[in-house]
Amino acid sequence: MINRKENKQLFRRRLKMSAAAYKLSAIEVPAVFAGTFYTVAVMPNGKVYLDYHYDDYHESRFAGGCSNNVYYKCLDIDISEIAQIVCDFTIYILKTDGRTVVEWNPIIGTNELIKTETYYTFDVIYINIYIASVSHLFALSADGNIHFDDRTIIKPITEDGDLIKASKVVQQIDDLIIHGEDGYCYYIVDMWNERSTYTCNILLKDGKPIKLSYVGSKTGTMVGMEDDGIIHLWNADQEYSSTITDSNGDPIKMSKICLFNDDIIGITDKGDIHFMVENEYLKDNFPKKEDGERYKIMCADITNGKAVGIIENGDVIIWGDRLRKMKDENGDPLNIFSGRAIKSARKC
Repeated sequence: MINRKENKQLFRRRLKMSAAAYKLSAIEVPAVFAGTFYTVAVMPNGKVYLDYHYDDYHESRFAGGCSNNVYYKCLDIDISEIAQIVCDFTIYILKTDGRTVVEWNPIIGTNELIKTETYYTFDVIYINIYIASVSHLFALSADGNIHFDDRTIIKPITEDGDLIKASKVVQQIDDLIIHGEDGYCYYIVDMWNERSTYTCNILLKDGKPIKLSYVGSKTGTMVGMEDDGIIHLWNADQEYSSTITDSNGDPIKMSKICLFNDDIIGITDKGDIHFMVENEYLKDNFPKKEDGERYKIMCADITNGKAVGIIENGDVIIWGDRLRKMKDENGDPLNIFSGRAIKSARKC
């Protein structure tokens, strides 16, 4: 990796090289993302809105109270340039050029953000956050290698020595779960032992490899969803443990799931929301209609005790220990049905 502050001539030369790289698909809208300090909403009008609530998080978690000191921003980026967004304490955006990652970090106590860009000299198809002593970013390159910052490169291979072509990589404590382009899952045990090539084990259910459409990890448990929406769990040793079922013992079929630590939220293809959570207020504080029925939901994301989603009336909501609507930079509530939807993205 090189930083944009380095030699400009070298940067321009490498940037020109990147123009020949394949282009990633732009992010689908609308979409929402939850981070420790942020929630992000990508709207049909082409704008990317940020709800920045450091003081709210800090006071509610460490001082037993809640703060109303929430900042609303519109990020200066064109959604046609966005391939992927991940956020925790930092917002990371992978651009569709497959080479550039944009970061936004807060200036604590203000509504200002620091924006930096990192340029990769190889094609990146996926990024994610991994947690060691602090949060870091890793990048999955088009050649199948996993790059941890600029220090470590992991090459995952099968027992036969074939390189695994991955579409997604997630951390599970000290292990890595690799979701292959073939739909199967592989895992690396103890990724910190300084090797560059790792022979991966394939994930099994009832003694057989299983194809999955979604893979996630939560506090030592791996979650996988089959194409038909059935959700399975594996323990920290990658041993199959259970399938999520309803009160009758029948598998619950989902179209989308999101998870954090011990909390899972599932959404059916009809927009019904299901909670498999330790934090009961995530379930209790989800908005209901006048008749007591929960609103249907289009999409959601979850982080530490808080979730963000878009409900059927178009409102972008944030809920957990309290419920509120996400707002734009003028303080007006966001609604995906308000304003003019656009075919080509625009900046703020």
